[in-house]
Amino acid sequence: MNYISTTLTALSIVTAFICCQAKTDPEAPQPEPEPVIPVDTTLTEIAATVKIGVSEPSGLTWNKDRTALFVISDGGEISEIRPATGAKKAIVFSQSGYDWEGLCMDRDNDVLYAIQEKGNKIYSFSGAGYKTFAPFHDATIPGTQDGSDNYGCEGLEYANGVLYLGNQHNPCLVQTVNASTKEVTANINIPFATFISDLCYDAADNTMWILESNARKEGGNQIPKLYNCSLPDFTLRYTVTLPTMVQAEGVEIDRKNGKIYVCCDNTANLYTLNYGFQQ
Repeated sequence: MNYISTTLTALSIVTAFICCQAKTDPEAPQPEPEPVIPVDTTLTEIAATVKIGVSEPSGLTWNKDRTALFVISDGGEISEIRPATGAKKAIVFSQSGYDWEGLCMDRDNDVLYAIQEKGNKIYSFSGAGYKTFAPFHDATIPGTQDGSDNYGCEGLEYANGVLYLGNQHNPCLVQTVNASTKEVTANINIPFATFISDLCYDAADNTMWILESNARKEGGNQIPKLYNCSLPDFTLRYTVTLPTMVQAEGVEIDRKNGKIYVCCDNTANLYTLNYGFQQ
């Protein structure tokens, strides 16, 4: 009995040692983590509201070091503002006759891009204070009438050498353009949206946010939505329903601090929403 007991004890020690090594050995095979399944969310509270000193704001993007927001206006203005107060830091461009709708920043080359809805014309802004202004590209969206029916491109984003153009309506689609060659690389229908107002790239998980300004109405109020989509195919991953807003047209995110910023054309408000970003 003593021999058998001793042998069993020894085997138990060896087994425990092997199990311990398997847990602590970095080269030992580790189980795959359980996949995180994104879930739809509804936000009901607005954390802060400030007035933007720009009429009819229609798009947002961070400046190069992400300390301030560029805002673009239907009235022909592009300004840099402080998100906490809405106060202007600088005016990049101000000239009537430009129906600006979307803008984005190429941080690698320090260039701003802006798009007019009428004609779907893209312009670049570069140099000191982004004062060097030049036509960049005339986009052609299949099935549209070059923006003359007010349903042209409203969303614009840049990521990894690609410009993303969000056509507002009829059809709702995203066109991708090589920023170096200006070659159109894809036209992707967005069947789950009815009005595309803006696009926002999320580098943390290589996804794109689509701001939907006219998702549904309750009691006459617009209930905008944000769609998080995988790239490059724009498959819908999950939806964030926003509080009531009138003509939500621009969006930018601050994943580090758990913030979503939305600007509204009708009220010239910049809203801050708290959000726990999913992976």
